[in-house]
Amino acid sequence: MSGDQSSVISTTRPKEICWIDSQITSIKSLKLHSNLVTLNLHSNHISKIEGLQHLQNLRHLDLSSNQISHIEGLTSLGYLRVLNLSCNRIYLVEGLENLRKLTKLDLSYNFIENVSGLKDLHGNGYSLTTLYLHGNRIASLEHFISSVIGCISLKELTLQMYGEGNHVCNVSGYRDGVLSAMPGLAVLDGYDRTGRAAALNDDLDIPELEEYIQYLQSSSSCEIKTSDSSSSKETRFDVVTPRIDQVLNRFKQRGPLPSDSEQSSVNISPPSQEQARDRQIQGIQPPVDHEVRLGILENLLANFVTSQVRETISWK
Repeated sequence: MSGDQSSVISTTRPKEICWIDSQITSIKSLKLHSNLVTLNLHSNHISKIEGLQHLQNLRHLDLSSNQISHIEGLTSLGYLRVLNLSCNRIYLVEGLENLRKLTKLDLSYNFIENVSGLKDLHGNGYSLTTLYLHGNRIASLEHFISSVIGCISLKELTLQMYGEGNHVCNVSGYRDGVLSAMPGLAVLDGYDRTGRAAALNDDLDIPELEEYIQYLQSSSSCEIKTSDSSSSKETRFDVVTPRIDQVLNRFKQRGPLPSDSEQSSVNISPPSQEQARDRQIQGIQPPVDHEVRLGILENLLANFVTSQVRETISWK
């Protein structure tokens, strides 16, 4: 984003903004509306997290591949669910104490040695389930365990991936020590407790998906009608899903993220072959195609219907 950064800000108020490789140097100079749900500023020149205090509705924040050295400026983001600060210049985990709704935190590919700030996420009042720390400089097993042991909702933890790890991963008894200290942890470094490769737990962070699911979970989200067939002596279940159909229609109507010519809220420069390869190595995913996101949503909704049917049958 060259020249006056504010010149590209749209007069409309999109809930999703994606400015990748846009030469942005300061978040504070961007005029971001308070209804923003998703903000992706991957691969810019941002050195400080600031200017976010009015974004109290923000759920997804991606500041990966910038020049950030401190985790700060997040105090007012009480509803933030996904935070990506990978590929920055961070040495210390800090500034997370107000992120009670945070479920996914990516701090991979930094220079982190001290993770004591994770203690701010200890207890029942926090929601962190997925934590990425591979590609850092964590060395002490005792320090790490004491910092993360109180994150009682944590299910997936990664300290080494794609050949990039931490010094602590080479400590004798590392894996057994972490798993023993955290009985609720299901996946460590991509492997479950039996040592089998675990399926990737990544729904691609579809914005507002959690709101849709909450909407579906009302008692009228689906109706199940049964009819008996005397000839086959089998029961047929007809599932009527008015709310699920409404959710899919809403998502389809949203369409893909608009282009610059339409709304100026998206500015994605196609990466070079070298950049794309680097991002693949670093585990950074490109923006999700709308059709892919729609397919994921449909699969999630199908699973939801199945669970509702099974629950209903069990009560009959």
